[in-house]
Amino acid sequence: MKKQTLHDLTNNKWYKFILLLVGISLVFLIWYIISIAISNPLFPGPQVVIPVFFKKTLVLSTYEAIFYTLLRLILSFSISFVIAFIFGILGGLFKTINLILKPIVTVLRTIPTAALILILIVLLKPTNALIIIVFLIMFPILYDAIATGLINVDENIKKALRIDSGLHNPKAIFKVMLPCSFPYILLGIVQTIGLGMKVSLMAEILVGNNSIPGLGILIKMSYQYAYMDEVFAYSIFAIILIGIIDIILSTAKKKINN
Repeated sequence: MKKQTLHDLTNNKWYKFILLLVGISLVFLIWYIISIAISNPLFPGPQVVIPVFFKKTLVLSTYEAIFYTLLRLILSFSISFVIAFIFGILGGLFKTINLILKPIVTVLRTIPTAALILILIVLLKPTNALIIIVFLIMFPILYDAIATGLINVDENIKKALRIDSGLHNPKAIFKVMLPCSFPYILLGIVQTIGLGMKVSLMAEILVGNNSIPGLGILIKMSYQYAYMDEVFAYSIFAIILIGIIDIILSTAKKKINN
């Protein structure tokens, strides 16, 4: 019988799953130890939070909040991708446009997220602010991914396109240039959706408008009434949601690369 090497084990799905369970168990164990050490009702342990979490899985408003949070995320991503796609192609093909857009993209990438959220909350209606905040966080990453992908297309391919049909020909762009830049674009999508989800939740918490359904709003409402067990329970929902999104995107990325 052939012995399994460490490399074989690390590639085994069940072995990976067991390690994942061990890691999750360690997180809950550390959380439990810290809660016992602190011994403060404002920092409840898993033995208090987990029953509340399962209780919330039976409440319709929890799923309504998750639905609206995801809906805003999808809407923000769609707007971001369409605009970033247009400007990314222009920036990737024309150096002048890329140089003009570079300062705007840099400012959006470097401005503190919390500051941006607070500014837009003052200027806009809460619902609009939540969508635009996530859009402004996603756009520069998607733009950079598309523009960088086009800029980094192999020079030999670009030379061949110039001779054949012209580098700026729609067929050359959509049938050759964009497919060659797809790994960059896919990486940008993976990065933006995970980040967008986190920013969306943070924005909902800071907006704190009880009339707007959302998972972040539920966290804020629970915090206002010092229901810390609910804050932790809703946070677990958020972690699971972000985890599912990351798994779906990572799986899609692997399948496309293969």
